[in-house]
Amino acid sequence: MNWKIISLGLISIFLLSGMAFYFSTTPVAPNKVVIGYRNHLLYLPVFVALENKLFEKRGLVVESKQFEQTKDLLAAIATSRVDTSFGGVNLLDLTLANQRSGGDPKLFAVTQIDQQHRITCLVSKNFNNVTFLAEKKVGHVPGPFGTAWARATFTVLNISPSEFKPLSNELLLPSLESGSIDAVYLIEPGCVKAESLNYTVLIDEPFARYFDENSYFTTSVARSQIPAQKLGDIESVYNEAIDFIRANPEKSRAILANYTKVKIEVANKVAIPVFLKSSEWKTSKLTDSLIVLQSSRLINGSIDSSKLAYSGSG
Repeated sequence: MNWKIISLGLISIFLLSGMAFYFSTTPVAPNKVVIGYRNHLLYLPVFVALENKLFEKRGLVVESKQFEQTKDLLAAIATSRVDTSFGGVNLLDLTLANQRSGGDPKLFAVTQIDQQHRITCLVSKNFNNVTFLAEKKVGHVPGPFGTAWARATFTVLNISPSEFKPLSNELLLPSLESGSIDAVYLIEPGCVKAESLNYTVLIDEPFARYFDENSYFTTSVARSQIPAQKLGDIESVYNEAIDFIRANPEKSRAILANYTKVKIEVANKVAIPVFLKSSEWKTSKLTDSLIVLQSSRLINGSIDSSKLAYSGSG
């Protein structure tokens, strides 16, 4: 038996075990921030913060992660794989995730929706009037919120399609082009892209027109256990991004084009949403927005809006 080889092998095992233990127990750097996002207009504050290196200006090391669905982004925050997201997490999905996890994540800012700042639209290739969609197939973004504002339009107009079909963002326009769907709901910059393809926009901003005008539509969130100092830095980065968007709409649209890979001429036609800074939204208005979701039977039971948000916000 070659004891020298065995000894070397045992030493190697101990070294590897020690390294594994070290890396498994080494805490994440306190100045690191992982930000999640999806590839559409409502995450513009994320793109602006990354492009302008606003995290780095505050001594933070940032890592960005893209997600296809909001539920996956929220799950990543709830399990501490992501720290925060700016602008795009819809209020319904956040509320449901918060109920499931017992308080994680929480919001620190919101985006308000109205008819003047188009975020969503209903588009068709072969029809120029929404009434023609009776007994037709209508596609929409996946998730309960996508289903809710898709159905709201048809309920108010007393029209019954043959099917509401949830589709991922990248399949909405191709499905319309192929004829497998007769109309689709889109989130910007998809609406402007559809117009550039000569599709007909049947309804501008259906959510605000047929669901709830001036409601809080989406949110900026962070995991509940994030240290207070880091949360303060994250809010400051977000607020600085909003200041930049307001002062530089053209530059912001150019950033949007770069990060979402849409043509600049398309991005230039997009209406920038009403992103509210962390000090500008109101708890009372958040409560009103939650009541709308409750009355629509999208959430069950009473929701304390103050528990959905960080203490001191709003």
